[in-house]
Amino acid sequence: MPSSNPSPSHIASLVIKTLINRGVRHFFIAPGNRSTPLVEAILQEPLAQTTVCCDERSLSFMALGFSKATREVPALILTSGSALGNTMPAVMEAFHEKVGLLILSADRPFELQNVGANQTTHQHHFFAPFAKKSLSLPTFTHETPLASITTALDQLISTNQNFVSHLNLHFQNPFFRGDERLDIPKELTTYESKKQIDHELLANLFEKALSFEQGLILVGQTELDLDIHPL
Repeated sequence: MPSSNPSPSHIASLVIKTLINRGVRHFFIAPGNRSTPLVEAILQEPLAQTTVCCDERSLSFMALGFSKATREVPALILTSGSALGNTMPAVMEAFHEKVGLLILSADRPFELQNVGANQTTHQHHFFAPFAKKSLSLPTFTHETPLASITTALDQLISTNQNFVSHLNLHFQNPFFRGDERLDIPKELTTYESKKQIDHELLANLFEKALSFEQGLILVGQTELDLDIHPL
């Protein structure tokens, strides 16, 4: 018995290989962190064709148009949270026009769901009643027979289907090849929130960045105290 649970990359690879073997060739990919294992697995498949768009609504209609034009079933790759909601108009249209569409959404494990952030939203049976088939696979452990993935996919999709199906996959951290964890930075510099960055601070930040061969700059938004005057 293995000493550790199957990695996200291992599970994702098995899923994508199974879809390729079932005849799925085109993958419409929306960028996102939680779906990283699926994207990595797709890039390892020579037969896989990809279309990438940062807007899920646009991407889902691209997939819908592809399915209408080719009569092939494309796979739509989504990260967790609000990404699913952005595809709903295309899913509804696919349902009413009887167009084949397979949706693969990445999800958080059960213990990280509904914890306050919008990316932890409920995803199980998210597209009901528009998805004829819907399946949510829990986080896999070393006791889970991996053959159950292929069995589940066989029940979920056929290459000549004319309906929407949805597979929701729960992934644990980490999401990178080999499941190596990122090194904790040896030095971390933070700057207090300001409405405007002066030249001295910008020069200091630039000089700081040049002292490292590799690094990461995070720029985020905080709540600002704004004076609002009614017109």
